[in-house]
Amino acid sequence: MVFAEKSVITTTMDDIAKAARVTVYAHFPGEGDVVRALSERVYEVPERTCSEPAALPAWTRPVVRAWLDDVVVLWREIAPILRVVRVAGFVQARIRYVEEHERFARLLTGDLRRWDGEPGPRAQQRALMALVHVESTLTAWIAAELPLGPSGPPDLPADSLRHLLAPAVQD
Repeated sequence: MVFAEKSVITTTMDDIAKAARVTVYAHFPGEGDVVRALSERVYEVPERTCSEPAALPAWTRPVVRAWLDDVVVLWREIAPILRVVRVAGFVQARIRYVEEHERFARLLTGDLRRWDGEPGPRAQQRALMALVHVESTLTAWIAAELPLGPSGPPDLPADSLRHLLAPAVQD
């Protein structure tokens, strides 16, 4: 991958085209178009990862941990793309970031009965904090190439998620 060899900041469209071995310019007129296409891929992952637990009848510690294990696998796929999108940092991407995270939080709080009397806005705040926590933790761990897996660090974030989602988690 291009970004393993060069910094995201110094990578050019020509570098991307050469690595892709296709005429990238035929599909993307400029670098901004590439970043927009990449950001679309980035937001597909939380859509899947938030929809699945939202549909489950109960959240328990093992369920939260299994969900996090699945997210780790998907996050590895999008980590390089996420770095590109973040570095590009244009205003539209920032607005989309906020809107999408609010939407994902609403997915997780769609059934307020799960939240054991927690008011809707507070449940959404907890869900948003959980999403941002997972996103930042996995991005940092993957960038540092820390071990992730059944015996790796996700036990700590799973406990942290359990705390953030406590009103909705059943022990």
